[in-house]
Amino acid sequence: MRTALPLFFICCLFWACQPAQKLDLNLQSPDGHINLNFDPDAFQYTVKKNQKAIMAPSQLGLIFKEEIANGPYQLINSTKNNHQEKWQPVWGQFDEFEDHHNEMILNLENAQGFKMNVIFRAFNDGLAFRYQIPAQKTKTSLHLIDELTTFALAKEDTVWWTEGNANTYERPYQKTLTTALDSANTPITIEGENGLIVLHEAALVDYSDMRLKNVGNNTYKAHLCPWPDGTLVKTQSPMQSPWRTIILADDLNGLVASSMILNLNEPSKIKDTSWIHPFKYIGIWWGMHTGYYTWTEGERHGANTKNAKAYIDFAAKHNIEGVLFEGWNKGWENWGKGNFFDFVTPYDDFDFEEVADYAQKKNVQLIGHHETGGNIPMYEQKLDTALKQLVHFDMHALKTGYAGGIIPEGQPKHGQFMVRHYLEVVKKGAENKIMINAHEPIKPTGLERTYPNMMTREGARGMEYNGWSKKITPEHTTVLPFTRIIAGPMDYTPGIFNITYDGQKQRWHPKDTFAITRVNTTLAKQMALWVVLYSPQQMASDLIENYEGHPCFKFFQDLPSKWNESRVIDGKIGDFAVIGRRHENDWYVGAITDEHPRKLKVELDFLEKDKKYRAVIYGDGPETDYDKNPKAYQIKTIDDLSSADRLELDLCKSGGSAIQIIPL
Repeated sequence: MRTALPLFFICCLFWACQPAQKLDLNLQSPDGHINLNFDPDAFQYTVKKNQKAIMAPSQLGLIFKEEIANGPYQLINSTKNNHQEKWQPVWGQFDEFEDHHNEMILNLENAQGFKMNVIFRAFNDGLAFRYQIPAQKTKTSLHLIDELTTFALAKEDTVWWTEGNANTYERPYQKTLTTALDSANTPITIEGENGLIVLHEAALVDYSDMRLKNVGNNTYKAHLCPWPDGTLVKTQSPMQSPWRTIILADDLNGLVASSMILNLNEPSKIKDTSWIHPFKYIGIWWGMHTGYYTWTEGERHGANTKNAKAYIDFAAKHNIEGVLFEGWNKGWENWGKGNFFDFVTPYDDFDFEEVADYAQKKNVQLIGHHETGGNIPMYEQKLDTALKQLVHFDMHALKTGYAGGIIPEGQPKHGQFMVRHYLEVVKKGAENKIMINAHEPIKPTGLERTYPNMMTREGARGMEYNGWSKKITPEHTTVLPFTRIIAGPMDYTPGIFNITYDGQKQRWHPKDTFAITRVNTTLAKQMALWVVLYSPQQMASDLIENYEGHPCFKFFQDLPSKWNESRVIDGKIGDFAVIGRRHENDWYVGAITDEHPRKLKVELDFLEKDKKYRAVIYGDGPETDYDKNPKAYQIKTIDDLSSADRLELDLCKSGGSAIQIIPL
């Protein structure tokens, strides 16, 4: 028997007036398959899909420090709206999205005349709700001390999740029963007989990150990341919370195709977006993580003028737009010692003016790099000057980093303080026509629609862990497309060809036992990840000497950055994934597997009928062996393919295939 939350918390907030009994408090998705019901007496909601329970009675409500904003609340009115439009993103996995939803707004008021709204939206791919404090008679400062929101799952199912943490999203994914989840960062992905459910949030602006806490009885409660003084959110009226989102999909393709998170965000606030575009890039980054290069100046310093020109030449030769140089600026040798970076002064062996001029002549975009070390006052003080320097050198892309703990001490990376900071960097980037790629970021919640210069981010365990640990398992990348990347793009930085680091590994990381001497994939799987793991800024992360003259690098050279359509062709979370993306008339397909070898039959029914195609398959070959020969590959071409055909792929342990399909 399901038990309610403690009655004290509910009764102190809400009660229903008699007129509420006459209001229609049901909300359906436009196609009628999803139904939400609101119970004004308990202030709870329930959700059904195709008449099957998805959410049992689940709580709503906010508690503030200020009593004027607390209950009991009276339900005054309920209004409904319908919205339908199609819109085109600046970039994305699709070239067009449809926002079609029904909306229900509940108007509440307490005895002091303080007003609150709860807004529900029902889409064909899920449901969302948010709390809204409208403008009051007088502006009121508010301190949120609890959010009562719960998600009471109607059925015990399987869930994929990472540990709830206030400072990192880089914990490993776990697969458990929903009742066994303790505390999780969002998104989490639930799979069961009734399809797939993703719990997350949208439009996280001036609020704290929501984690989920298991409170028993298969129920998760919103668990916000607090300020050092324990306050969850510091705000004033008017204000609104992020959307609490429940994506519902029948299959993996429907999950990846869901546009609900984006639809819940405001349209672009950047009027001229002509300078914003997806692109491919390379850099010396991987050399730092294997110890081949250093961030600091010295004999192994990677960001020097000579090396920079070599990377720019390679990019120009191979149809690669961007080049990233980490470790270009002074201060790395003083890591953690006060204001150790000024973000404008290069090391003596890196002539910024000369490198920037050389890149412009070669029509290659330099990507700036600002590693903050978590020192937020230092970065915010110098941000305007640092961005102006990028503008001076005609640079329109920037990678930021927040490695280490946050200063001021005690501020968590996922609290309201940092949510404000991350967005401020994006806004200032937009003012200076600079695209942002954030590492150690706040999680994506669809704000790339509102600020399309927020291109990509890390926000999960990425490729770098391969450089100094065993923490990237063969399974890991088969989980990411259906969990973390449902929230938004990820800069995973795939593409390592020197799988075993031959001649390119030195110890530098304190956790590096030097027993780790490889990436836990085959070469072909690394190529497939360029397609499987979506990012509008996609990196070929290996050293350029490992690409030069390699036949497989042609796949990255040909790979588009902009897509018209994406689809999951086949897959199972944690086992394998086959994902295809279309650019105009060409298709690119990535297939990957976990620690188990796998034979896959890829149906080509997504191709245009009555057309013939050529497939170039870069895959594991007869000589490929995960343990003994992971760098072996084969390239084969198949002509005269049609939508009635299928490709048969033979994937090694942690192997893959990267496929280019073009019309004849």
